[in-house]
Amino acid sequence: GPLPGTHRTAPALQMPHLLPLGVILSATLLNGGGGPSGGSRPRVGARARALFGAVRALPVATPTRETLAPSVELPPRPAEVHEPAKPAVPSTRHGALDEDDVIIEISGRRYNVTAYARSHPGGASILRKFRGRDATEAFLRAHHSKQAHRLLRGFLITDPSDETRQAAAAAAAATDDADDALAIEGVGTLGKLFTHEDRSNVHKLLGVFVLAHFGARYAALLLAPHAPTGGLAAAPALGFACLAAHGALSASALKFAVPRERVVGKPMIWSEFRAHNIIFGLRSAVCSAACLGAMVAGTAAARQAAVLVCAAAVLASLRAADVATARLRVDSSESTTATMPYPPTWPAARVRRFKSFYAYSQYMATLGCLACTNPAYALIIMLPIQLASLLMTLVRKGLLSSAGYHVLYAGSLGLPYVVGMRHMLAHGSPDVMAMLPVAAAMLALRRRGTSKYALWGPAVGGRVLLGDALLTTPDKWLPPPARAGSKAGV
Repeated sequence: GPLPGTHRTAPALQMPHLLPLGVILSATLLNGGGGPSGGSRPRVGARARALFGAVRALPVATPTRETLAPSVELPPRPAEVHEPAKPAVPSTRHGALDEDDVIIEISGRRYNVTAYARSHPGGASILRKFRGRDATEAFLRAHHSKQAHRLLRGFLITDPSDETRQAAAAAAAATDDADDALAIEGVGTLGKLFTHEDRSNVHKLLGVFVLAHFGARYAALLLAPHAPTGGLAAAPALGFACLAAHGALSASALKFAVPRERVVGKPMIWSEFRAHNIIFGLRSAVCSAACLGAMVAGTAAARQAAVLVCAAAVLASLRAADVATARLRVDSSESTTATMPYPPTWPAARVRRFKSFYAYSQYMATLGCLACTNPAYALIIMLPIQLASLLMTLVRKGLLSSAGYHVLYAGSLGLPYVVGMRHMLAHGSPDVMAMLPVAAAMLALRRRGTSKYALWGPAVGGRVLLGDALLTTPDKWLPPPARAGSKAGV
């Protein structure tokens, strides 16, 4: 019969519970008395109560139809609760999707652009902005090229749970021209250069003028027999106007939207680089104008004031670059020059040579601004600074390769060395040649961990103390009649 205190429909003990019960019974029977030491036999009733208490302490299984006798009545089984089935996970040619994947929708089709996000010329942030959203309008507004359309097709998602979308994707993939699949026409070379971001074309017009100005000044410096300043001294008013155009070109770059993080794989403009480019471009324009002003004034006081202006511009540019880096750099392991992307096919030795030349030329450029002798020096070192932005723009628009960027940029860095050598041979001025060992020593100390302020602080202070006691001063570059009082000269 049922145990005392239980209902007749209670579940029977299962096999796991019978085993400890048998152990208790065996111990009780083998003991034969009240304890291990024997003693008087307890009454059967007391022993049974102890045994029953132990049994009640055992866990009892939840009643199921399998553990009950067939005659036992149970209420109807409640409906089981099931987790909703998860939809099939879409996949791309790159594998199954992940929760962090960047998926956008364009013209009714979904694309997984996760693998491409950091290589996107506009930066990964713009793609993440449209994650899980329709990006058709933004895509159309950007006027992407046919190459971009073809690239986009490689990230098309195929979803086996949506036969309609899968059929549309298959039809798009089978289309010979990606533009037809997206109902968009790609733009040509002119369309890539003239975009909606510069509707007034002020930046482009300034860029064209600046390139022509660089060409004219370099031609005069390298080819004219008596133009040691590249013609700046011959027409100082025009020279000041041209320098203002250079400064305006650098400042107008702020109107363009650039990615905050560096684009992986190719040299393209990002926010930190643009800030440094503007800072050092303006530094060169200020130093060249200060030196030209001292040449026009023709007094020792004006030359000393020009030295102070150049010294302040050098220190201010160093500090401003640090502030820009602290605010804009995304990855602390990167730098604007040392981690610049190079063609993957280039050998490591070639990459090291390019990096060393870039780093060395940065010190030469700063020394050229600090020297405050020939106004053309600070101007000509602005060419690679402003040309780099143009070259990166061409890379971003698919009009120039990474190798082409580095070759052209390195060539623009080499031109000031050629000018310096010609000045030494044709005009007897060792200015640029004297800077070469100084720049090499400063770069070596910097690579050994010396702070750049510990390097440039003494250099700037020494230049201010020297004043006119250099090998050459701005007056050196004026022909004898001009030094006697005439403002004509080259």
